[in-house]
Amino acid sequence: MVAVRNGGWEVHVGLGDNGANLRDWHVYDVAANRWTQKADFPASARHHPFYFGVGGTAYAGLGHASGRPVVIERDWYSYSTMRGWATEAAFASYARGGSQLVTTEARVAGTQFSVASGGKVMGFVLSGDGDDHGPMATGEFHAFDPAAAQPWMALPPHPGVSRWAPGSFVMRGTTRVYFTSGQNRRTGALLADLWTIDVGELFTGSGGVATPPGPGILPPPTPDVPPPPTPYVIQPPTPVPGPGVFVNQASSMTPNRGTADDDSGVTSKAWFWPVVIAPVVLLAAVVVAVVLLRKGGEDPPVAVPVSTPAADYQHIPQPGHNRPPAALPPGEEPPHPHPLRQIQTMPPPSRRAHA
Repeated sequence: MVAVRNGGWEVHVGLGDNGANLRDWHVYDVAANRWTQKADFPASARHHPFYFGVGGTAYAGLGHASGRPVVIERDWYSYSTMRGWATEAAFASYARGGSQLVTTEARVAGTQFSVASGGKVMGFVLSGDGDDHGPMATGEFHAFDPAAAQPWMALPPHPGVSRWAPGSFVMRGTTRVYFTSGQNRRTGALLADLWTIDVGELFTGSGGVATPPGPGILPPPTPDVPPPPTPYVIQPPTPVPGPGVFVNQASSMTPNRGTADDDSGVTSKAWFWPVVIAPVVLLAAVVVAVVLLRKGGEDPPVAVPVSTPAADYQHIPQPGHNRPPAALPPGEEPPHPHPLRQIQTMPPPSRRAHA
Protein backbone atom coordinates (compact mmCIF):
# COMPACT_ATOMS: atom_id res chain seq x y z
CA MET A 1 0.00 0.00 0.00
CA VAL A 2 1.38 3.39 -1.03
CA ALA A 3 0.05 6.85 -0.14
CA VAL A 4 0.72 9.60 -2.69
CA ARG A 5 -0.56 13.13 -3.13
CA ASN A 6 -1.88 14.38 -6.49
CA GLY A 7 -3.66 17.53 -5.35
CA GLY A 8 -5.55 15.27 -2.95
CA TRP A 9 -4.49 12.03 -1.28
CA GLU A 10 -4.52 8.70 -3.11
CA VAL A 11 -3.81 5.18 -1.86
CA HIS A 12 -2.23 2.79 -4.37
CA VAL A 13 -2.50 -0.97 -3.79
CA GLY A 14 -1.23 -3.85 -5.91
CA LEU A 15 0.89 -6.99 -6.32
CA GLY A 16 1.02 -9.59 -3.50
CA ASP A 17 -0.59 -13.03 -3.73
CA ASN A 18 -3.79 -14.93 -2.97
CA GLY A 19 -2.35 -18.39 -3.53
CA ALA A 20 -0.75 -17.23 -6.77
CA ASN A 21 1.30 -14.10 -7.44
CA LEU A 22 -0.61 -11.00 -8.55
CA ARG A 23 0.18 -7.91 -10.61
CA ASP A 24 -3.06 -5.91 -10.57
CA TRP A 25 -3.06 -2.27 -9.42
CA HIS A 26 -5.81 -0.19 -7.80
CA VAL A 27 -6.08 3.46 -6.73
CA TYR A 28 -8.33 4.82 -3.98
CA ASP A 29 -9.28 8.51 -4.26
CA VAL A 30 -9.71 9.64 -0.65
CA ALA A 31 -11.75 12.79 -1.42
CA ALA A 32 -14.12 10.96 -3.80
CA ASN A 33 -14.24 7.80 -1.64
CA ARG A 34 -13.79 5.71 -4.78
CA TRP A 35 -11.64 2.76 -5.89
CA THR A 36 -10.49 2.52 -9.53
CA GLN A 37 -8.63 -0.40 -11.11
CA LYS A 38 -5.68 0.76 -13.19
CA ALA A 39 -3.38 -0.89 -15.70
CA ASP A 40 -1.57 -3.96 -14.38
CA PHE A 41 1.99 -3.80 -13.09
CA PRO A 42 4.13 -4.00 -16.28
CA ALA A 43 6.39 -6.89 -15.25
CA SER A 44 6.22 -10.31 -13.59
CA ALA A 45 3.57 -10.98 -10.96
CA ARG A 46 5.15 -11.13 -7.49
CA HIS A 47 4.69 -10.93 -3.75
CA HIS A 48 6.70 -9.20 -1.01
CA PRO A 49 7.87 -6.35 -3.28
CA PHE A 50 9.26 -3.06 -2.04
CA TYR A 51 7.20 0.09 -2.60
CA PHE A 52 6.82 3.69 -1.42
CA GLY A 53 5.49 7.05 -2.57
CA VAL A 54 7.49 10.14 -3.54
CA GLY A 55 5.34 13.19 -4.22
CA GLY A 56 2.55 12.17 -6.59
CA THR A 57 4.32 9.02 -7.81
CA ALA A 58 4.24 5.47 -6.45
CA TYR A 59 7.38 3.33 -6.88
CA ALA A 60 7.31 -0.48 -6.79
CA GLY A 61 9.57 -3.37 -7.71
CA LEU A 62 11.98 -6.03 -6.50
CA GLY A 63 10.20 -8.92 -4.73
CA HIS A 64 9.58 -12.65 -5.23
CA ALA A 65 8.29 -13.75 -8.66
CA SER A 66 7.10 -17.20 -9.72
CA GLY A 67 9.55 -19.85 -10.93
CA ARG A 68 12.08 -22.46 -9.90
CA PRO A 69 14.75 -22.11 -8.72
CA VAL A 70 13.69 -19.14 -6.62
CA VAL A 71 13.21 -15.92 -8.65
CA ILE A 72 13.99 -12.68 -6.81
CA GLU A 73 13.69 -9.52 -8.92
CA ARG A 74 15.69 -6.28 -8.99
CA ASP A 75 13.61 -4.33 -11.56
CA TRP A 76 11.99 -1.02 -10.57
CA TYR A 77 8.94 0.92 -11.84
CA SER A 78 6.95 4.06 -11.15
CA TYR A 79 3.25 4.83 -11.46
CA SER A 80 1.25 8.06 -11.42
CA THR A 81 -2.40 8.61 -12.28
CA MET A 82 -1.35 11.26 -14.81
CA ARG A 83 1.01 9.17 -16.99
CA GLY A 84 0.56 5.54 -15.90
CA TRP A 85 3.49 3.12 -15.60
CA ALA A 86 7.13 3.91 -16.42
CA THR A 87 10.21 1.69 -16.26
CA GLU A 88 12.98 2.96 -13.98
CA ALA A 89 16.61 1.83 -13.85
CA ALA A 90 17.07 -1.51 -12.11
CA PHE A 91 18.21 -1.44 -8.49
CA ALA A 92 21.88 -0.41 -8.16
CA SER A 93 23.00 1.36 -4.98
CA TYR A 94 26.08 3.56 -4.69
CA ALA A 95 28.11 4.87 -1.77
CA ARG A 96 27.36 8.42 -0.71
CA GLY A 97 28.78 10.72 -3.36
CA GLY A 98 27.73 8.39 -6.18
CA SER A 99 31.11 7.16 -7.46
CA GLN A 100 31.40 3.69 -5.90
CA LEU A 101 28.88 0.91 -6.63
CA VAL A 102 27.94 -0.95 -3.44
CA THR A 103 25.39 -3.55 -4.56
CA THR A 104 22.99 -4.61 -7.30
CA GLU A 105 21.63 -7.62 -5.40
CA ALA A 106 17.94 -8.38 -5.86
CA ARG A 107 15.94 -8.51 -2.64
CA VAL A 108 12.57 -9.39 -1.12
CA ALA A 109 10.47 -9.18 2.05
CA GLY A 110 12.09 -6.19 3.75
CA THR A 111 10.47 -2.98 4.92
CA GLN A 112 10.10 0.42 3.26
CA PHE A 113 8.91 3.97 3.94
CA SER A 114 9.10 7.57 2.73
CA VAL A 115 10.47 10.58 4.61
CA ALA A 116 9.63 14.21 3.82
CA SER A 117 11.59 17.19 5.10
CA GLY A 118 12.21 20.73 3.85
CA GLY A 119 10.08 20.24 0.75
CA LYS A 120 11.97 17.11 -0.33
CA VAL A 121 10.73 13.50 -0.27
CA MET A 122 12.87 10.37 -0.43
CA GLY A 123 12.03 6.66 -0.33
CA PHE A 124 13.90 4.01 1.64
CA VAL A 125 14.24 0.21 1.64
CA LEU A 126 15.62 -1.59 4.68
CA SER A 127 16.67 -5.20 5.34
CA GLY A 128 14.93 -8.26 3.83
CA ASP A 129 16.25 -11.39 2.09
CA GLY A 130 18.77 -11.38 -0.74
CA ASP A 131 18.68 -12.85 -4.25
CA ASP A 132 18.66 -16.47 -2.94
CA HIS A 133 15.76 -15.69 -0.55
CA GLY A 134 18.19 -16.10 2.33
CA PRO A 135 19.63 -13.55 4.78
CA MET A 136 22.11 -10.96 3.61
CA ALA A 137 25.32 -10.48 5.61
CA THR A 138 24.18 -7.07 6.88
CA GLY A 139 20.87 -5.30 7.41
CA GLU A 140 21.23 -3.26 4.22
CA PHE A 141 19.68 0.22 4.12
CA HIS A 142 19.25 2.21 0.90
CA ALA A 143 17.74 5.61 0.06
CA PHE A 144 16.05 6.51 -3.24
CA ASP A 145 16.11 10.07 -4.60
CA PRO A 146 14.48 10.20 -8.06
CA ALA A 147 16.06 13.60 -8.74
CA ALA A 148 19.65 12.33 -8.30
CA ALA A 149 21.88 11.13 -11.14
CA GLN A 150 22.40 7.88 -9.20
CA PRO A 151 19.04 7.58 -7.44
CA TRP A 152 19.96 4.77 -5.02
CA MET A 153 22.37 5.50 -2.16
CA ALA A 154 23.71 3.02 0.42
CA LEU A 155 23.31 3.99 4.09
CA PRO A 156 24.59 2.36 7.30
CA PRO A 157 22.91 -1.06 7.79
CA HIS A 158 21.08 -2.01 10.94
CA PRO A 159 23.02 -4.26 13.36
CA GLY A 160 23.19 -7.98 12.66
CA VAL A 161 22.24 -9.92 9.56
CA SER A 162 19.25 -8.85 7.50
CA ARG A 163 15.75 -9.80 8.62
CA TRP A 164 12.79 -11.38 6.87
CA ALA A 165 9.54 -9.34 7.10
CA PRO A 166 10.54 -6.66 9.64
CA GLY A 167 8.46 -3.56 10.39
CA SER A 168 9.18 0.16 10.35
CA PHE A 169 7.49 3.52 10.80
CA VAL A 170 8.29 7.25 10.71
CA MET A 171 6.52 9.88 12.79
CA ARG A 172 5.00 12.46 10.45
CA GLY A 173 6.95 15.71 10.48
CA THR A 174 10.18 14.04 11.67
CA THR A 175 13.15 12.34 10.02
CA ARG A 176 13.57 9.68 12.70
CA VAL A 177 12.97 6.13 11.47
CA TYR A 178 11.96 3.25 13.77
CA PHE A 179 12.77 -0.37 12.87
CA THR A 180 11.52 -3.48 14.66
CA SER A 181 10.74 -7.22 14.66
CA GLY A 182 11.11 -9.64 11.76
CA GLN A 183 12.84 -13.02 11.67
CA ASN A 184 16.52 -13.92 11.77
CA ARG A 185 16.56 -16.51 8.97
CA ARG A 186 19.88 -17.96 10.11
CA THR A 187 18.63 -18.95 13.55
CA GLY A 188 14.86 -18.96 12.99
CA ALA A 189 14.41 -16.56 15.92
CA LEU A 190 11.48 -14.13 15.85
CA LEU A 191 12.64 -10.71 17.04
CA ALA A 192 10.88 -8.01 19.09
CA ASP A 193 13.56 -5.32 19.51
CA LEU A 194 13.27 -1.68 18.46
CA TRP A 195 15.94 0.46 16.76
CA THR A 196 15.95 4.03 15.51
CA ILE A 197 18.03 6.12 13.12
CA ASP A 198 17.77 9.78 12.11
CA VAL A 199 18.13 10.41 8.35
CA GLY A 200 17.69 14.18 8.61
CA GLU A 201 21.14 14.97 7.26
CA LEU A 202 20.12 13.61 3.84
CA PHE A 203 17.71 16.54 3.51
CA THR A 204 20.03 19.36 4.60
CA GLY A 205 22.23 19.32 1.49
CA SER A 206 25.34 19.77 3.65
CA GLY A 207 26.35 16.13 3.82
CA GLY A 208 27.32 16.61 7.47
CA VAL A 209 25.93 15.68 10.84
CA ALA A 210 23.49 18.27 12.17
CA THR A 211 24.23 17.53 15.84
CA PRO A 212 27.08 15.64 17.50
CA PRO A 213 26.42 11.92 17.98
CA GLY A 214 25.95 10.57 21.49
CA PRO A 215 28.77 9.03 23.55
CA GLY A 216 30.10 5.83 22.08
CA ILE A 217 28.36 6.32 18.70
CA LEU A 218 30.42 6.69 15.56
CA PRO A 219 29.34 9.38 13.07
CA PRO A 220 28.13 8.29 9.62
CA PRO A 221 30.79 7.67 6.95
CA THR A 222 32.10 10.50 4.81
CA PRO A 223 31.06 10.64 1.13
CA ASP A 224 32.53 7.94 -1.17
CA VAL A 225 33.41 5.75 1.80
CA PRO A 226 31.28 2.61 2.32
CA PRO A 227 29.73 2.43 5.80
CA PRO A 228 31.77 0.50 8.38
CA PRO A 229 30.40 -2.97 9.17
CA THR A 230 29.57 -2.40 12.86
CA PRO A 231 29.28 1.31 13.77
CA TYR A 232 26.64 0.72 16.45
CA VAL A 233 26.38 0.26 20.18
CA ILE A 234 23.33 -0.33 22.32
CA GLN A 235 22.47 2.86 24.14
CA PRO A 236 19.45 4.31 25.97
CA PRO A 237 17.41 6.84 24.02
CA THR A 238 18.44 9.75 26.26
CA PRO A 239 20.38 11.79 25.31
CA VAL A 240 19.16 11.51 21.72
CA PRO A 241 22.11 10.79 19.38
CA GLY A 242 22.75 12.62 16.19
CA PRO A 243 21.64 11.40 12.75
CA GLY A 244 23.17 8.48 10.91
CA VAL A 245 23.21 5.73 13.53
CA PHE A 246 20.85 3.00 14.69
CA VAL A 247 20.23 3.08 18.44
CA ASN A 248 18.56 0.34 20.46
CA GLN A 249 15.39 1.65 22.10
CA ALA A 250 14.59 -1.33 24.33
CA SER A 251 15.32 0.53 27.56
CA SER A 252 12.64 3.09 26.77
CA MET A 253 10.00 0.35 26.96
CA THR A 254 10.92 -0.92 30.46
CA PRO A 255 7.90 -0.53 32.79
CA ASN A 256 8.41 1.69 35.83
CA ARG A 257 7.68 -0.39 38.93
CA GLY A 258 9.15 2.04 41.43
CA THR A 259 11.41 1.45 44.45
CA ALA A 260 11.13 2.02 48.20
CA ASP A 261 13.16 5.22 47.86
CA ASP A 262 11.39 7.05 45.04
CA ASP A 263 7.96 8.39 44.12
CA SER A 264 7.48 6.50 40.86
CA GLY A 265 5.50 3.50 42.22
CA VAL A 266 2.94 3.69 45.04
CA THR A 267 2.89 -0.08 45.54
CA SER A 268 6.54 -0.05 46.58
CA LYS A 269 6.02 2.17 49.65
CA ALA A 270 6.74 0.50 52.97
CA TRP A 271 3.61 2.05 54.55
CA PHE A 272 1.20 1.00 51.81
CA TRP A 273 0.19 -2.42 53.32
CA PRO A 274 -0.46 -1.45 56.96
CA VAL A 275 -2.07 1.92 56.17
CA VAL A 276 -4.21 1.08 53.10
CA ILE A 277 -4.55 -2.64 52.43
CA ALA A 278 -4.91 -3.99 56.00
CA PRO A 279 -7.89 -1.76 57.01
CA VAL A 280 -9.69 -2.63 53.77
CA VAL A 281 -9.24 -6.37 54.38
CA LEU A 282 -10.42 -6.03 57.99
CA LEU A 283 -13.54 -4.08 56.96
CA ALA A 284 -14.39 -6.70 54.34
CA ALA A 285 -14.09 -9.49 56.94
CA VAL A 286 -16.48 -7.66 59.31
CA VAL A 287 -19.07 -7.17 56.54
CA VAL A 288 -18.95 -10.88 55.63
CA ALA A 289 -19.37 -11.91 59.30
CA VAL A 290 -22.41 -9.66 59.75
CA VAL A 291 -24.07 -11.04 56.63
CA LEU A 292 -23.52 -14.63 57.75
CA LEU A 293 -24.94 -13.95 61.25
CA ARG A 294 -28.11 -12.39 59.79
CA LYS A 295 -28.74 -15.36 57.54
CA GLY A 296 -28.98 -17.62 60.62
CA GLY A 297 -30.11 -21.13 59.80
CA GLU A 298 -30.14 -20.80 56.04
CA ASP A 299 -28.26 -23.33 53.98
CA PRO A 300 -24.56 -22.57 53.72
CA PRO A 301 -23.52 -20.86 50.50
CA VAL A 302 -22.36 -23.07 47.65
CA ALA A 303 -18.90 -22.26 46.36
CA VAL A 304 -18.97 -21.26 42.68
CA PRO A 305 -15.82 -22.18 40.76
CA VAL A 306 -13.96 -19.19 39.39
CA SER A 307 -13.01 -20.97 36.18
CA THR A 308 -15.37 -22.79 33.82
CA PRO A 309 -14.99 -26.60 33.97
CA ALA A 310 -12.22 -27.76 31.71
CA ALA A 311 -14.54 -30.27 30.04
CA ASP A 312 -16.48 -27.38 28.47
CA TYR A 313 -13.48 -26.19 26.48
CA GLN A 314 -11.27 -27.83 23.93
CA HIS A 315 -7.80 -26.39 23.39
CA ILE A 316 -6.45 -26.67 19.87
CA PRO A 317 -2.64 -26.72 20.21
CA GLN A 318 -0.48 -25.07 17.57
CA PRO A 319 2.35 -27.10 16.00
CA GLY A 320 5.67 -26.10 17.46
CA HIS A 321 4.07 -24.09 20.29
CA ASN A 322 6.60 -23.06 22.96
CA ARG A 323 9.45 -24.33 20.83
CA PRO A 324 11.86 -22.03 18.98
CA PRO A 325 11.22 -22.13 15.21
CA ALA A 326 13.72 -24.12 13.20
CA ALA A 327 15.93 -22.38 10.67
CA LEU A 328 14.56 -22.68 7.11
CA PRO A 329 16.64 -23.40 4.00
CA PRO A 330 17.14 -20.56 1.50
CA GLY A 331 14.18 -20.12 -0.82
CA GLU A 332 11.56 -21.41 1.63
CA GLU A 333 9.38 -18.88 3.44
CA PRO A 334 8.44 -19.40 7.09
CA PRO A 335 4.83 -19.31 8.21
CA HIS A 336 3.28 -16.08 9.45
CA PRO A 337 5.38 -15.13 12.52
CA HIS A 338 2.34 -14.64 14.77
CA PRO A 339 -0.15 -17.53 14.32
CA LEU A 340 -3.44 -17.06 16.12
CA ARG A 341 -4.23 -19.28 19.10
CA GLN A 342 -7.69 -20.76 18.69
CA ILE A 343 -10.03 -21.90 21.48
CA GLN A 344 -13.26 -23.73 20.63
CA THR A 345 -16.07 -22.91 23.06
CA MET A 346 -18.80 -25.51 23.76
CA PRO A 347 -22.10 -24.86 25.64
CA PRO A 348 -21.93 -25.40 29.44
CA PRO A 349 -23.70 -28.59 30.71
CA SER A 350 -26.43 -26.68 32.56
CA ARG A 351 -27.64 -25.08 29.30
CA ARG A 352 -27.69 -28.14 27.07
CA ALA A 353 -31.06 -29.22 25.66
CA HIS A 354 -32.64 -32.38 27.12
CA ALA A 355 -34.42 -35.05 25.10
